[in-house]
Amino acid sequence: VSIILGFPLWWAYPFAVASFLLLAACCLVTARESLGAAAR
Repeated sequence: VSIILGFPLWWAYPFAVASFLLLAACCLVTARESLGAAAR
């Protein structure tokens, strides 16, 4: 953990944003599919 915290913030920020966008996209797709199934 100390090694990860040793990295500068500018190096880890893009990865955090990418992982967050990926998680948000997965949640959006899951919600859309569940709403589509409920609409049927």
